Formats: sequence, structure tokens, C-alpha cells
Amino acid sequence: MTSRKKTTKTTPRPVTPASAQPAPGGGQAEADIDDTIAKNRALPILDPASLPKPPAGFRPTDPETRNRRLRKVSSELRAEVLDALHEAAGLDLVADLGKYAPDPQRAPALAERIERVGRLSAAVQALALYAREMEQIALSDALVFLEAENKQLANALEHAPELAERYTALRTLFETRSATILEGRARAARGAAAVAQAPAAQAPAAQPRSAQPPAARAPAARAPGAQAPAAQAQAAQAPAAQPLQEPPPMA
Repeated sequence: MTSRKKTTKTTPRPVTPASAQPAPGGGQAEADIDDTIAKNRALPILDPASLPKPPAGFRPTDPETRNRRLRKVSSELRAEVLDALHEAAGLDLVADLGKYAPDPQRAPALAERIERVGRLSAAVQALALYAREMEQIALSDALVFLEAENKQLANALEHAPELAERYTALRTLFETRSATILEGRARAARGAAAVAQAPAAQAPAAQPRSAQPPAARAPAARAPGAQAPAAQAQAAQAPAAQPLQEPPPMA
């Protein structure tokens, strides 16, 4: 007798997509290289105490006072301002321009101050950009967490209403958030309605045809062969033509 070979069935394994497979060497997949939010989420938060503070005695000036008292210089002219200051530092302004010329020794100090505050401004802007994004990521992650908690709380309250007293802060958060969203939508709808009504309110009202001057009216169409109104008036004022009489017969 011939022996039969036993066949074993193998259960097929699900194929893992290439994008979900770990990258060689334990690194991130290639699709995640440009995910800056995921990378920034893992970065540490700087200690505010480690950041420098403004010098002692600094008090911010009211913006209206600054705009009124300080001269305006476009940021696009920063390089030209520095070039002009360096130029003035190497010239004898009093000999060239007279005794009322500014002291040329102030030019290098002004240029150095502008360059230093420019580097400070760039560093502060980069730090502010980092802080804003880190705050947005942290708030978003917190909202995702609290939304999941609130969803489960809504299900649990159907069977255990007494849980509402334990989660007053959570319920207050989402009640206030819902009211804020509804108010924002209503404000946007009112603004859109006002914009739509503005052109109709600004358009001049149409005057009745009787109030328009005669020159504004289009002349009425005349039948072929009909006379103009002026010609008709002259014809009405002219005397009627007498019929021609034949001469009496000769005797």
C-alpha cells in the first residue's frame, strides 16, 4: 500500500504595508521624515528660568507714543542705513558740511547698536516661533485626550449620573467651548449678511421717469415719413395756403 503524504494548511499572514514597516537600523520610516509636528512633539520644553530677561529699568513705551515720537524706517532699508553710517564714520563731516553737521564719532556706535539689536531680534523671533508651535502642539494633544475622556463620560452618565459631580471641570470646558463655537459662527453669519447688504444700501435710488430732465429721455421712435416735433410746430403756426383761382374768361 502506498502511504499518503499529509498536507498541512498554512494560514496566510497579513501583508504589512511598506509604509508601516520599520526602517532599517531602527530609524523612522521614510514617510515620516517631513513630519515636523511629530518631531517637534518629542523635543524638550526650554526652562523659562534659563532665558535672559530685559535689562533692569526697562519699561515698554506706549505704542501710540512710540509711533508719534520715533521716526519710521522700513526694515528693507536696514542695509542702506548701515552703509550710510559706516560711510559717515570715515568722513570729516564738519569740514565738508559745516559746524552744524552731526558728530561723526556717533556713527560707529549707532551702527554697532543696530547690528547687535538685529541679531537679538532674529534670535527672539526664532525662540518665539518655537514657543508658539510647542504651545499649539501641547494644547492640541491635551484636547485630543480630553475629548476621549468626555466621550466616555457621556456614555457613562447614562448609567451613572452621579459621575457628573466628579467631572465638573471637564463638563465646564466643553460647554464653554461649544458656546464659543456657536457664538463665532453666529458672528460670522452676521458679518456675511452685513457685507451682502452693504452694496444694496450704497446704491443710489432710481428716480421716477417723470422727474428726469427731458434730455435724459430717449426720443420716441417716429413712423417712416413722419415729421419731427419742431417741424410740426412750425407747420401749425404757418398760415394755410389759399387755393389757386383761375383768371376770368376774356370778353
